[in-house]
Amino acid sequence: MTQVITNVMVVITGVIVGVILFRIESRDKKDEVREAERAKKDFLLLKNVKAIGGVAEKIAVCVKNGQVNGDMDDALKYHMAQKHELEDFLDKQATKYSY
Repeated sequence: MTQVITNVMVVITGVIVGVILFRIESRDKKDEVREAERAKKDFLLLKNVKAIGGVAEKIAVCVKNGQVNGDMDDALKYHMAQKHELEDFLDKQATKYSY
């Protein structure tokens, strides 16, 4: 009888430990995915800030020279592309974690 109780206790302990380890691994995987998404968001934000800096630089050159050239158009197009890429990513993230 004592042997049966001991075996049952071992099985119960094993099941509890298994469930705990499964939940920890599941949480770790979710954290890794979120960290990767956070890194991508930070990268896109940095690209967006650089694009804004490029536009500001072109504006300064245009004001200094008193004329607008093709560089300004290119800088604005690049900025808009980066802005839309960031907005699309943030929209996807908002819909993903809103449920």
